[in-house]
Amino acid sequence: MEIFQIDENLYQSSLIDDMERAKMFDVCIDLAGGIDPDAGDFKIYLKWTIEDAGLPDSDILKIVASFGYDMAYKKKMKVLVHCEQGFNRASLLNGVILWRKGMSGQEIVNYIRSKRPGALFNMNFVNYLVNL
Repeated sequence: MEIFQIDENLYQSSLIDDMERAKMFDVCIDLAGGIDPDAGDFKIYLKWTIEDAGLPDSDILKIVASFGYDMAYKKKMKVLVHCEQGFNRASLLNGVILWRKGMSGQEIVNYIRSKRPGALFNMNFVNYLVNL
């Protein structure tokens, strides 16, 4: 399990396979639908399975991003967003969280790629973020 700090209190990773390391986070947003960690290991555990193809419902994406934004920036909780490999789905959600923080389009994509090497090779996700 690789963990990447994206921004203040905002992180992303691949599937959780080391619960001891994962316990440092207050909030876990699980986008993978793979092996479930024990939700009791987090103050808040949110599971929203999305596919790494196409785009999830934009309204729901923005609602989940608003939740992540509030937890990371207003409540100052450590938020871990994870998907199977930690490249695309977690980057998409973290990108929308950063958009809520005030970043824009290509700036978001460049920023996430600088924090998570190899991130955002799904061009549907990239185009969505660029056009926010």
